[in-house]
Amino acid sequence: MIAGIDEAGRGPVIGPLVVAAFQCREGEVGDLESLGVRDSKKLSPRRREELFDVLVEGYAAEVVKLSPRELDACLMGGGSLNRLEGERFGELVNRLEAGTVYIDCADVDPENFRAHISRVLERDCRLVIAHRADERYPVVSAASIIAKVERDRELESLREEYGGQRVYIGQEDHGVP
Repeated sequence: MIAGIDEAGRGPVIGPLVVAAFQCREGEVGDLESLGVRDSKKLSPRRREELFDVLVEGYAAEVVKLSPRELDACLMGGGSLNRLEGERFGELVNRLEAGTVYIDCADVDPENFRAHISRVLERDCRLVIAHRADERYPVVSAASIIAKVERDRELESLREEYGGQRVYIGQEDHGVP
């Protein structure tokens, strides 16, 4: 088994930061490519939704959401977003069976990010931590799609609750309260 982990919502001022893990057999990577799985930023919102359904119904996926309150508490308490995020990535790794986990690096230094992840690891596995892993590894692209759709759904829920309008920026669809 192999897995990929990515996040969505690291920089925005509204909504949660969503971290997703996706797991499949190594021989299924070609199936992901045939489906058109790629970095979520390169797909339309509708295509992400279509792929999301296929991915969560046919494979194993896990999601962790970090609320704005949790992010604020970490940062205002002197914590590091990279450390907090790395620890959540590590928690997801612990839930997986994969022997190799491909991770989109959220830190400028992959070894720093590895250290944050390793703080909470409870099992042995190979971690491949790379910048732009969502463009390079289909399992990370799948995690990217899952994280983005989950975050988009959270933003839609906020828009419905508080009102607002849609703003389109390139392929991105942002609900703005």
